[in-house]
Amino acid sequence: MAGRAGFGGAGAGRGLAGVLALLALAHAAAASTPPLLWADRNDRLFLTVPLPQMRDHAVALTPSGALAVNATSVGEAVALEIALAGPILPAESRWVAREHKLDFAIAKAERGRWAALLAAPYAGVVKTDWSKYVDLDDELDEEEKRAGVRGPAVEGSPGFARAVDDYWRRKRAERRDSGELPDLDTIAKLAEREHEREGGDFNAIVQRLWEGAKADLSVQRRVEEEEDRWADGEGGGGGGGEGGAKKPRRRKKKGGGARTRDEL
Repeated sequence: MAGRAGFGGAGAGRGLAGVLALLALAHAAAASTPPLLWADRNDRLFLTVPLPQMRDHAVALTPSGALAVNATSVGEAVALEIALAGPILPAESRWVAREHKLDFAIAKAERGRWAALLAAPYAGVVKTDWSKYVDLDDELDEEEKRAGVRGPAVEGSPGFARAVDDYWRRKRAERRDSGELPDLDTIAKLAEREHEREGGDFNAIVQRLWEGAKADLSVQRRVEEEEDRWADGEGGGGGGGEGGAKKPRRRKKKGGGARTRDEL
């Protein structure tokens, strides 16, 4: 009767070769699915692709949202191909190669926050980049200040500045909860500023901003409800590896405006 192949025999050799082949396949798969860290804004998104000891990198972005990265990381070839959740503006986007990562600031073709980074499930890990995360209300506060719709900035009184922020946030929440249309005066002021900067058909600018503002109201309601659930500890992990970590509770700011960390 034939005995079993001992350790180091032909059977073990074939088994070891199979294990090594599986490890090689797993390593190749991991090289094509590095972790993705992202943070969203209404007009853009921030994406970081960690690639230790990166060399010989090449990046391609297309308007449809396709992103391809080819590089060498820790001496191994990396080929990343993903489809972002929406269309983008490659000419207005930028990326920076650092020693251990690629940092992207990608301009969106359509204004509004995204429910997810990718259009399809991703085999790797997708996480929120809390170092660049900004609450939607904080972002809208800054947009309103820059647009001048709030009037002169509050200076010298942090308490009053917080009260002003709270007032405008309540107004936004009331509009969302009541289902009202966007504020036409605000749209008109934004359109006037854009027309002064870039020219073009004023009515077309108003129409585009109006449609974008209506979409914003819907997105803002959904995002705020989600953030409230996260703050109350009710949020769960999302599909495809996204949103696994809980959002930190918001802290009251000690200054007049939203504080953001240094971005790209």
